[in-house]
Amino acid sequence: MSATTDVTRVKRALRKWLSLALVGTAAEDRVIFGQQGKPRMERPYCDVTLSSVASRGRDERRTHDNAGERHVVGPRVVMATVQLFGPDAMGLGEQARAGLYLEAVRALLHIEAVSFMEADPVQNITTSIETEIEERAVFAARFAYASDQTETVGWIEHVEVEAVLEDEAGTTVEDTTYWVPESPA
Repeated sequence: MSATTDVTRVKRALRKWLSLALVGTAAEDRVIFGQQGKPRMERPYCDVTLSSVASRGRDERRTHDNAGERHVVGPRVVMATVQLFGPDAMGLGEQARAGLYLEAVRALLHIEAVSFMEADPVQNITTSIETEIEERAVFAARFAYASDQTETVGWIEHVEVEAVLEDEAGTTVEDTTYWVPESPA
């Protein structure tokens, strides 16, 4: 897998969580991820931004093959900032946050190999846009997953070592080149 695949899997898990947590609301099928470069949706909707993907602990390098590829597995933590827009944004935010503690939501996250860690309280960030008041709410939640990546690190086919031995007078006694052939670990 690649880092892109990891992020895709996390996004899929978060979309499932929000769709289940917001079931019965208009925001249920209106989950978007930030920085999409699209016009704003009709309200209500939910905008999720993933940030702060951090490594927890050390990565394990599992295999290294003759093609120069290495398989790396390690724990990651990602923070998702969830913004809800539209009527009763605070209520939708509380509903989405509460959904993280439901067994059905945790089972959906588990299918994608993502675990819920913690969520901050929902904050009201209602604002004035031109001539109207737009209800908004925001909270952050942290999730853990195992990053599973293959990286190409290359392979040294051989090593050439040149040795020049001189005596005390500075006369070359031996001038040799050694070749160390490919020997995969």
